[in-house]
Amino acid sequence: MEGKADAGELYEVVWTDAEIYDRLRSDDVMPNTPLRAAGDENTLPSAPARYEILSRVGVGGMGVVFKARDRETGEIIALKVLKPEIADQPFLMENLKNELRLARRITHKNVCRIYDFSRADGFASISMEFVQGESLRNVLNRFGAFTTRRAIKLAGQICEGLGEAHAQGIVHRDIKPENFMIDESGNVKLMDFGLAHLLKEGSTETVGTPSYMAPEQAQERSYDQRADIYALGLVLFEMFTGSAAFAGDTPIAVALKQIGEAPRNPHDVEQTVPEHIGRAILRCLEKDPQQRFSSVKELQAALIDDSMTTQKNFPVRPKFSSIYLVDVLKAVREKRKVLPTTLGLVVLAAILVTAVITYRTTKNKQEPAPFQNAQSIDSEEEWKTFLKNYREEGHLSLAAQERSPQLQTQTVAVNASRPAPLSETAPASAPTDVSAPPAKQRPNWRTLFDTVSIRSGVFMRGKKDGKKDAKPRHRVRLDGFQMTRSEITNRQYMTFLEETGHPRPKDPAFAKNYLMDYPNLPVVNVSYQDALAFCKWASAKFGITVRLPTEAEWEYAALGGKKDLLYPWGFESPSSRARYKENVSRRVQTVERTAFRPNGFGLYNMSGNVSEWASDFYSKDYYSISPVRNPTGPERGARRVIRGGSWADDETQLACARRASRDPQERSDQLGFRIVLMPSIPPGRP
Repeated sequence: MEGKADAGELYEVVWTDAEIYDRLRSDDVMPNTPLRAAGDENTLPSAPARYEILSRVGVGGMGVVFKARDRETGEIIALKVLKPEIADQPFLMENLKNELRLARRITHKNVCRIYDFSRADGFASISMEFVQGESLRNVLNRFGAFTTRRAIKLAGQICEGLGEAHAQGIVHRDIKPENFMIDESGNVKLMDFGLAHLLKEGSTETVGTPSYMAPEQAQERSYDQRADIYALGLVLFEMFTGSAAFAGDTPIAVALKQIGEAPRNPHDVEQTVPEHIGRAILRCLEKDPQQRFSSVKELQAALIDDSMTTQKNFPVRPKFSSIYLVDVLKAVREKRKVLPTTLGLVVLAAILVTAVITYRTTKNKQEPAPFQNAQSIDSEEEWKTFLKNYREEGHLSLAAQERSPQLQTQTVAVNASRPAPLSETAPASAPTDVSAPPAKQRPNWRTLFDTVSIRSGVFMRGKKDGKKDAKPRHRVRLDGFQMTRSEITNRQYMTFLEETGHPRPKDPAFAKNYLMDYPNLPVVNVSYQDALAFCKWASAKFGITVRLPTEAEWEYAALGGKKDLLYPWGFESPSSRARYKENVSRRVQTVERTAFRPNGFGLYNMSGNVSEWASDFYSKDYYSISPVRNPTGPERGARRVIRGGSWADDETQLACARRASRDPQERSDQLGFRIVLMPSIPPGRP
C-alpha cells in the first residue's frame, strides 16, 4: 500500500469533548502526572488481567494506547488505558460511557469498531479494533493529491462508513483527514467518535476542529448530518487537488473564510479533477445546508455519475447572502461563543470585506468555465459535452450547436489525410457485430491528463547556424493536436504501473523512493519502450489515440506560436526560466510544472528539467528529405530522438531546435516524456 506505516505506528483514537477537554487541560483538573504503574518508556505496565500488553503505540491527552491481546478471545486489539485523573472523575466516566453506547451501534467495515469499556484492577480502559496503517493526513502530507481513480475509490469507502453512522442517527462532528485511517489493504476506516453523539433536536453545541467546521457549527446554529457533509467536502477537496479549500495562518482564520468566502473550483486548482467531481465538492461546501447534498449516499452517487451534478440537478450558487453576516453580527451582539471575544472587530472586518469581494465577483460574471474549456480544446466531443450539460445557456448554446457540425466535417477530412506514426499505428477495428452487447463506457481521459490544444499551423524547423543535423532550415505544416501541459508525472505513471504491472523505474541518484515521495515531479528512468507501453495502455483505457509527439510536433509546441525563438520563452538566459546545469538543486534535481512560467501555448518545462522522448527515429540527414506536411521521421533507424535538454545540460542543449538521440532501451535520471492525445480520432472508430 502507498504510504504504509511501520509496524509500530497506530492512529490513536482520542476521546474528547470540547467542554471536557478544556477542563482536562486546566492545571487544577489535569496535572501532568504519569500513568499509574506505567514505568519508563521501555517498560510495559501491568494491565487488566483480561489483556496481555504487547507494545505501547501512542500517548494522548487522556491516556496511553497499547497494542494488546485479549486473553479471552485471542484477538489483537487497541487498548486505551485512561489516566487516573480522568478515571477517578464520575462525570467524565459517565460521559465516555454515553459516547461508547453510541459508537458501538456502528458495525461497518469502514468504521473503526469500539468493543468495550471496562474498569478493573485499578484501571479504566477502552478496547477497540486495532488498525495497522496510516492516517489520511500523513498520506496527503507525503503524496499530495491522489490520482482521480484512487480518490474516487477512497471517497466511496468514506461515504459508506459515514453513511452508516448517519443511518444510526449519529453525527460525527469532527470529520478531518486526521480522523481517517488507511489500513494495509488500502481500505479507509473512520475513527474517533469521541466527539460524536446522538443528535438531539436543535443541538447547537460547538465541537469539532475550527478549520473543518461547517459555517453553522462555527456560528453555533443548529445543524445536522449536512455539517459532516460540508467537512467531508473539505477533505475531498484536499484528496483530489492536494490543497486545502481555504487557507489561513490560524484555524480561526480558516473558519472565518468558510463563513464568508466562496471556495475555489477544484478543477481550477488541479485541472485533472473532472468537472463533475469539482461540482460535487462545491455542492458539499455550500454555505446554506439546504443547498448541500442531503445525504452522503447522494454525494457518493454524484462522484461516480456526472449527470447528478449537471445544471439541472445542481443548485444555482447564490450570491453572498446577508443571512451569514446578520447571523455573525447577532452572535457577537448576544455574546455567543462563535469566536474568541478578542477577535470581535477582526471577525466583523473580515466578513464585511469578504462580502464586498464576493458580491463584486458575482456581479462581474463571465462566460462559464465549461464553455471556456470547450473553446480551448475545440473538439467535437467537448462541445457535445457542453451542450449536454448547458443546453439552456442561450447564445453560448447556439454557438456550441454551430461549432459541433463544423468539427465533425473537419474530423472526416483529418482521418482521410493524416497518416499515423509507424510506431503508434492503431490496430484495425474489428467488424461491428450488431448482436453484441454495447461496449463498456470508458473513463474520461481528462481524469488523468491536463492538456493544451495546439492549433494547426506552419513553422520553420531547424536552425540556420545550428549543428549539421538541424540543417537545412525548412518549412513544415502540421495539423492540430493536444499535448500534456507538462511531462508525465510520477503520479500518472504510478496509475499505469498499478493497472498493468509494468516494471517500476529505479530511483534516480538524487532521490530515494522518488516515484512515491514526489508524485508531482516528472517520471524519470523510463526508456522509449516504457513510454510507448504507457501510450498503448492509455489508448486502450480511454479509447483515444495516445502517442509520443513527433519531433516536428515537439519543436512546434516548444515555440509556443512564436517565430525564430532560441528558447521556448525567447532569447533571455535560462537562469530563471528553466531547470538546467547552472541552477540545479543540490537535493532533488527535477521540478514541478509550475516552477517556471509556461510558454506561449501554456506548456511547462519544454526546455530543461528532463529530456523528452519523441516518436521519430533519429537521422542526422533527415531534414534534407523531410516532407512538408506532418513529417514523422525516417522509416527505420537504431536510435530515437530526444528533445529539450535536462537538468544536467548546459544552456546550449535547451534550444528549441537542438536535436539529440538515445538508444530506445536506455534509461536515465535525465530522461522522461510527455504525450500527444487525439481525442477526436479514437482508435478503432470506423
